[in-house]
Amino acid sequence: MSPVAKDGESNSKGGGERSKGMGTTLVTTKVDNGRPISKPITTPIYHTSTYLVESCESALDQSLNGYLYGRLGAPNAEEVETTMAAVEQGAGAVMFSSGMAAISNTLLCFLQPGDHMVVASSLYSGTQTFITHYLTKFGVDVTFLDAVDDGIDAYARATKENTKMYYGETISNPMMKLLDLQEFGKLGGEKGIMTVVDSTFSTPINQVHVSLISKS
Repeated sequence: MSPVAKDGESNSKGGGERSKGMGTTLVTTKVDNGRPISKPITTPIYHTSTYLVESCESALDQSLNGYLYGRLGAPNAEEVETTMAAVEQGAGAVMFSSGMAAISNTLLCFLQPGDHMVVASSLYSGTQTFITHYLTKFGVDVTFLDAVDDGIDAYARATKENTKMYYGETISNPMMKLLDLQEFGKLGGEKGIMTVVDSTFSTPINQVHVSLISKS
């Protein structure tokens, strides 16, 4: 291999094809030795935000069925999501950077102005603040259950014609209350109302929430 000349200059004595500059060489050089890459046991960490697009025609298909930009999807994030869906016995999972990001996105995605939701009173303070001070600004009607009565019957009594979501925590933060997930899921199924559970404390190691709700 002949050495590279100064940035942008050619090594060819005949003044032929110009060599790549140092910056271009560092960025674009890839291993291409003809040997197949064996599948690693542990997924490598992908230190990239963008992925190679072979053509303009393939960009749309790649964005839908592959990887195009890290914010839209990445192998490492997808592995976490797939693992969480497996241990929770769910159909899928979406990873967020924080618990409140997951909660706020769920509420904003599935609730519209004019909708009503029923929320257990034993609730993480950050969630309560978001619902009380922000979600209601978007025209969502909220009923907080009585602190003494967070039972499933309380959800049923608080239900309105425009109720679109039942929300609860188990194990709740900070009061450590438990929610009967099977009855919770059963009520949501009977009423045709979405049930949402924050399970930060218990995790699927102690309680498989999706499985319990889906079997109700």
